Parts: sequence; structure tokens; C-alpha cells
Amino acid sequence: MQSPTHPGLRAVLVTAAVAAGLTVLPGTAAPAAAATADPATADPAAADPATADLATADPAATAGTARDATAASAARAGSMWDFLQTQLLDVHEYWSRFQGAAGGPATSVDYVFPVPGEVFPTSCGPSDDNSMFYCPADDLVVFSQDVAIRLWNGEYQVNPDDHAGKVAGDFAVALMVAHEYAHNVQWEIGLGTDPAEFPLIALELHADCWAGVWMNDSYYAGQLQGTDVEEAVATMERLGDYEVGNPTTHGTPAQRAAAFLHGYDSGEPVACDAVLTHSWL
Repeated sequence: MQSPTHPGLRAVLVTAAVAAGLTVLPGTAAPAAAATADPATADPAAADPATADLATADPAATAGTARDATAASAARAGSMWDFLQTQLLDVHEYWSRFQGAAGGPATSVDYVFPVPGEVFPTSCGPSDDNSMFYCPADDLVVFSQDVAIRLWNGEYQVNPDDHAGKVAGDFAVALMVAHEYAHNVQWEIGLGTDPAEFPLIALELHADCWAGVWMNDSYYAGQLQGTDVEEAVATMERLGDYEVGNPTTHGTPAQRAAAFLHGYDSGEPVACDAVLTHSWL
């Protein structure tokens, strides 16, 4: 996906800013790509992130310094860092364009992509290798490179369902980046700031729906390939839970897939308002 740099995003990097207004947090600079990488799998759609073609990433958006790491881990982490940033910039471009046209507030966010095994402190708690969340108190998107690699390979799920045979790939990661960025936009417009207004599940499914809206925009921009939509649906099914009645539930596999498809089919952020009050809640 083409992802030009845009004002408003801040990557908190100690060495260099990767985009105007974007801050990459200290300790998570992208490792330099190593000469060797893990072999690609036979299926290009499920290729290892370390060997994926990331040539579409804007070089200006991938500044960073080398970290102490083995050649293999540096290659894997460096490629995934670049990929995550490329997706974040693409989602940011969509919301900046939409908010600008709608006369809404300018969108911005900080982000951090901890390398495997790295713990990053936030006001919402420390990160771990399963972390992918938006922390409102820090205005920060946290996305572990380790969980991103497992999402890409179809190796991460939160329910006991049998997902064998379902597709996975780069869009599993891209979708969840869009989901976390959607939480940032929610807070920027005041949605979710009052815990009594909507239950957590409504906000989570709403973010799934907005991720679908972004993917619709990607479709019309000619950025989708092959099984990307199937990857997105399968990801929603892997990440749905069955904690019905638990205030921390994010929605069942069916609910999450339906919310995503509602956004993808409509292509309009306002259509996702219906998700907030849908009868399935």
C-alpha cells in the first residue's frame, strides 16, 4: 500500500521524526534490515513478514537506528516495524482526509511498536508481546511486533474455535492497525470519553466497523489484493471472544465479523453509528 507521510501523526523516535507531527517513542527505533531473513513460505499471501516486499513504504517514513539483535531477529523486526508504520500512515491519511472534508478536528496520535520481548510502559499499563491497544491517557497506539507477526501467520487467536484452513496474511495486521487508530479517532471526537455513554463492546465493534470503512477506501484506491477481505473476516473471527456479559468483552467472532463487514459494505463512517446501538449489544 502506498503511504505518504502526513502532518498530524507523531512517531516518538530519539533519532529522527518519521513524519511531520508523528512521534515514535524512545527505545523502538526500527532495526536496520539484516542481510539474511527467514525463507518465505510457499504461499505469497501468507509470506513471513520478515521477507515481505515492503518497497512501497515511503523511505522518509522509515527512519531509525540499528538495535543490538541477531541478524535474523533484526531482519524480522525491522521489516515488521516498517510495515506497521506504513499501515498506520495509510490509515492516518484516510482519517485526515475525511476529517478535513467534514470539517472535523485534525487527527493525530503517537505510536510505538515494541520489538519481541520488549516491555514499554504506558499510562494504561506495560506492553507485552500480545499488545495492540490505544491508550487515551497517552494518546498512543501500541502494537507489538511479535503479535503482528503471529497475526500475519494466522497464529494468534483469543477463542477456542478451530480456525485451521482460514486465510491469514498482511491484511490481518493492517486491519488491527486500523482498528486501534479508530479508537484514537473516537476519542478525538469525544466518543467513549464518558464510560456511561456506551459499553466497551459497543466501542470495540464500532472500531471494527470503522476499520471496515477504511478498507472500503483501500478497495476503491486499488490497494486490495487477492484474499485481503477474507483475511479481514478471518481475523475478526479469530479475535472474537465468548465472554458474553463480561464488561471487557470485545464481541463474539460473528459480531466482530458483522461489524467489520457493515463498515466495509457501507464505506461511510456515519453508517457505523448503527453499530453503537445495534440490538446485538
